[in-house]
Amino acid sequence: MPAQNLSAYSTGSIGWTTFAWPCTGFDASPFGGCCTPCENKEKQIKTEYPPYIIGGGWRTYFFTDGSRSSVASHPNSMVYNSELNFKTDGSPPALISEPSGCTGVAPSDHIEPWRYEYYCAYSAQYINHPTAGTVSVAFVEGENYELPGILDPGSVCGSQGVDITTGFLCLAYTPNTQATNWGHQYFTDMGPIIWPATGYFLPNDYKSSQGCANNTTIQADDGYLYVFYKDQSDYNIGQQMGAGRLPGIKVARAPINDALNPYAYKTFYEDANGNIYWNQSLPAGLTRSNIKDYYKTPGPQGTTLLESDRDYRRFAVAKVAGTNYYMGVGYFMDPDQSHRWQDTDGTWYSPEIMTLKYSYDLVHWYGDRQIYSASSYKTTKFNYPIFLSADGWTNTSIDENNFYVIGTSPENGGVKNVVYKMQVYIPAPPPPPPPPPPGDCYDQWGNQIVCPICYDGQGRPLDCGDHGIEGPLRKATTPGTAAALDNSKERAPFVYPNPGPGVFRLSYTLKGHAKTQLNVLDLMGRRVQTGSAVSRMAGTYTETVNISGYAKGVYMLELMVNGKKQTFKVIYQ
Repeated sequence: MPAQNLSAYSTGSIGWTTFAWPCTGFDASPFGGCCTPCENKEKQIKTEYPPYIIGGGWRTYFFTDGSRSSVASHPNSMVYNSELNFKTDGSPPALISEPSGCTGVAPSDHIEPWRYEYYCAYSAQYINHPTAGTVSVAFVEGENYELPGILDPGSVCGSQGVDITTGFLCLAYTPNTQATNWGHQYFTDMGPIIWPATGYFLPNDYKSSQGCANNTTIQADDGYLYVFYKDQSDYNIGQQMGAGRLPGIKVARAPINDALNPYAYKTFYEDANGNIYWNQSLPAGLTRSNIKDYYKTPGPQGTTLLESDRDYRRFAVAKVAGTNYYMGVGYFMDPDQSHRWQDTDGTWYSPEIMTLKYSYDLVHWYGDRQIYSASSYKTTKFNYPIFLSADGWTNTSIDENNFYVIGTSPENGGVKNVVYKMQVYIPAPPPPPPPPPPGDCYDQWGNQIVCPICYDGQGRPLDCGDHGIEGPLRKATTPGTAAALDNSKERAPFVYPNPGPGVFRLSYTLKGHAKTQLNVLDLMGRRVQTGSAVSRMAGTYTETVNISGYAKGVYMLELMVNGKKQTFKVIYQ
C-alpha cells in the first residue's frame, strides 16, 4: 500500500488492559488509607499516559502515576490481555524518576528547579551507546507550578496558581544490564534538553510560555534519535518575536551515539525559502547550575510540523516496517467552533479528534485520516495516544497492515491504571469474481473436467455424453492442482495474530479452483482438530481456528490444497 492511501485503513472495536498490583488480605491497609507497601506498588503502575515499552526478555512498561515514573516488566502483551497482574506474573515496579520537592529526595538532596512538583517519563528508548553501552533512555517532563524569583521572588515551591504550568523537557538514563536488573533502577537525571522558542518569561516578567510537553521519541534510519514535543509558547508573543517562534508540535534530534548529551539536541527549522536548519535546542551558555538565569532567554527557532489551526495535544511516530516511510498519530481539539457544545453545568466543550499522517523524512507530514473522535476531553478513550505493534513489543515499529493505537482517559477524574487500545488495519481484499464459462468440457472456473457436466459458450450446462466427448478429455485432471496455492511474495499465506490468545487466522490465495482443508496438529504431528474439506474457486480466503480450549504452547496449522500439505507454526500464549 502506498503511504498516501491512508483511506484504506479500518478500525476495530475499542478494548482495554488493566495494569494491576492487587492488594488483598494482609497487604491492604487496615485503616483504608495510603499507603501500605502493596498500595505503593499499585500506585507506581498508574497510567496518566499510556506506557512506552522496551522489549527484552520481558516487556518493560514505563508508567506515570501523576507525579513520578516507574518501570515494571511482564512477559505478556497488553494486546491479548485485558489485565496484566504484575504481582502474580511480572516484576515489581521500580521507581526511576520523581520530583525533588522543596527539600530534595533520594538519591540526591539537591533541588533542581526543573523538577520541583512533577517528574515523569513520557517516552523511552533502548540504545547502544559507544561509551555507556546498552542503556535505557527516558524523556521526562519536569514541572514547576511557580518558578522561583518570577512574580513571587520569595517562592521556592509553589502551587498550581498564577504561573501554571512551567514544563521542562528533560533527559534521564540508566545502563540496561544485569547489574541494573535490566534498567530497573533510578535513572540519572541529565536535566533539560530543549527550550521553548519564546523562553518562559519576557523581561517584564510576563509569562511567554508554559514550556515543552508531551514528548514522544523514535530512532530513525538516519542514525539520529528524534524527539517530538509540544512547544507551549504563547501564540501572540511568538508572532511578535518573529519566524519560528509559534507554538505547536516540533521536533529535535541528536545522533544516537551522542543521545546522552543534553547539548547535542537540535531543533528543526525551515525558513520561508525552504532552507532547512537544525538549531541548538538549549540557549548558548545554559547549564544545570545557572538555569535560573535563562528563564527569560528565548529558545531555538523551530518550525511547527502540523496544521497551525489545530492545538495538537500530542504527536507520536512509528516506522512502517519494510517501507521507506513513517506514520504519525496526532490528537487535537476540533478547531471548528460550530461543533462546540454546552454541558448541563454550563461548561463548553469541543470534540476531540485523532488522525493518521505519513512522512518520508520525519519533518514534512502529509495526510489526515481521521480514525477516532470523542465528544469532549472528558469522554475520550485516547488522550495522549501512541502506536503499539500488533504483537505488543514496540511503540515505534508497526506493520503496514495491522497495528494498534493506545491511549488513556480522564473520564471520572484521576489517574488510573487502564489503557485503551484500538486495532487499525487494512482489510483483506475480497475474492475476485469467477471468470465467465469458456465453453465445452471446461467448468465455470476454466478447468478441464471429467464428464458428465460441461458448459457451452453461454454458461449453460451440457450433457457431455450427448456431444460425443470421449478419449483424452476423460483423462483430464480434476479441478485444480496443488499449484493452485499462491506462494508468491505478495500473496504468500500468513497467520495472524502470532503469537496469539488461542484464536488464529490464516490468510491465503488460490490461483485456481481447488479443494482445501485446514487442520491443527500438535508438536508430535498428531491432529487435534480436523477442518472441513471445501471446494473453492480462485481468490483470497481467511480461515479461523480456535484452540483456546487446549493447553497453551506451540501448534502447527496444516493447510491442505488438493491433497498437498503446507504447515505454519503458531504460538498460543
